[in-house]
Amino acid sequence: MTKPTFDVAAVRRQFPALAQKHGDREAVFFDGPAGSQVPDRVIAAIGDYLRTMNANHGGVFSTSRRSDALLDEAHRAASDFVGADDPECCYFGANMTSLTFALSRAISRTWNAGDEIMVTRLDHDANITPWVSAARNAGVTVRYIGIRPDCTLDLDDFHKQLSSRTRLVAVGAASNAVGTVNPIAEVAAAAHAVGAKVFCDAVHYAPHRLIDVAAWQVDSLACSAYKFFGPHVGLMWGRRELLESLTAYRLRPAPNDLPGKWMTGTQNHEGIAGVLAAIDYLADLGRSSPAQSRREALVTAYEKIIAYERPLAERLQSGIDRLQQYTSWGNTDTARFGKRVATFSITHRTLPAVEVAQRLDEAGIYVWNGNFYALPLTLALGVEPNGARPHRPAALQYERRSGLLARCFGDDGIAMTLVPALGGRKILVERLAAPSGLDDEPWLAERPFHVVAEGELRLDLPSIDTWLCRATVSRDVLAFGRDFSPLWLSRAGARCNSAQERNPNPRAATDRR
Repeated sequence: MTKPTFDVAAVRRQFPALAQKHGDREAVFFDGPAGSQVPDRVIAAIGDYLRTMNANHGGVFSTSRRSDALLDEAHRAASDFVGADDPECCYFGANMTSLTFALSRAISRTWNAGDEIMVTRLDHDANITPWVSAARNAGVTVRYIGIRPDCTLDLDDFHKQLSSRTRLVAVGAASNAVGTVNPIAEVAAAAHAVGAKVFCDAVHYAPHRLIDVAAWQVDSLACSAYKFFGPHVGLMWGRRELLESLTAYRLRPAPNDLPGKWMTGTQNHEGIAGVLAAIDYLADLGRSSPAQSRREALVTAYEKIIAYERPLAERLQSGIDRLQQYTSWGNTDTARFGKRVATFSITHRTLPAVEVAQRLDEAGIYVWNGNFYALPLTLALGVEPNGARPHRPAALQYERRSGLLARCFGDDGIAMTLVPALGGRKILVERLAAPSGLDDEPWLAERPFHVVAEGELRLDLPSIDTWLCRATVSRDVLAFGRDFSPLWLSRAGARCNSAQERNPNPRAATDRR
């Protein structure tokens, strides 16, 4: 069977933000775990809504009717996206956090003293604090599912603590901090066996893997469109019997049927139009014919995304593994990368994460630092407070494989840049002693790399790729930019005159650790 292909060049052309420059260099968006970029169609959908049908819900006039028709289609698209069969069980809100607080407040009214709930130490705090706060108000015990050293859930601990007193298990589909993919179906089956409900946070999972509430058998699930190439809108799904049985906090004139019962106040209609466009963008990645259903197209699309992203994750891990000054948190075994996504948390032994992020920004590489709201995890890993927190390079579907190889975290601080692709021309790295061990570097071995003579290195580059050219002299790392000039040189003392002439920026050759 032929593997589905993923045309990353065609994908990138749909994202206008990817054309941005950082100075004279291409901006690199490694900040996807905190929010993806959006394709042109999402921007157009938001603008078109505001231009042609900007009206409130429920009117008899034409713009309101057109608006309601679009919103109905968005509910159908959301249902397809999560793998449900009832569009009325999908509803929208400001964000996943707000939606989860509202649901937790409603569910907690069904709990009694002596009941228990379970949350994990791996999750984003939006899947912890709403439930913990609700449990505190209801006088309910909170139990925490532990984690293993590789930042996977300790399922033995989960099964040990699960009991007939458990009323709810809240678990994330994928960790926003370390990329771990959790066995949601297994957790749900065990929880249901003791009569507990299961809430799933699929925010970080959504851009990488196919959500399937029918297969997972969870009771409710939340995600956020701004993580899967849409605008800042939250999306919630719940079983009809659950949503109808609970008392929602709502205004008296508001509807009491689904989905309006749970959609507080006037919604962000233009944002919901953008959510519809984002889901259809993803579906079109897998669509092979107009007759194909949206869900069928989404299934194929995510097969392509998974097949494309896994090698990115493996290459990132391979590069990180070679960085002696960095610790990589989570599952680092590439043979088990089917159970993680391409999101990494790494810490430098001496440099604060904020300084690493600032240096990367200077090179046009956008990376988040901090605890990413996964506070229980960073506390468990001992990387709090601020100075020890990790930074989080991550890849989404619009990241080029070759571009990934142009990010190099140097052993002494940071040395990285993008080397331009110029149609097979040879790049000459001047006045550097030939480094040892280059034959063992996989990202260099995949392209012709030649030591021409003592002190000279040459790298052949194909026109379609952007590859890293890195040379090392006694721990001094030299990275080359678009004009082949050094962008940054670690440790003073290895400068060469020709390099200084081509790069007049004094900061570029500063000792930055």
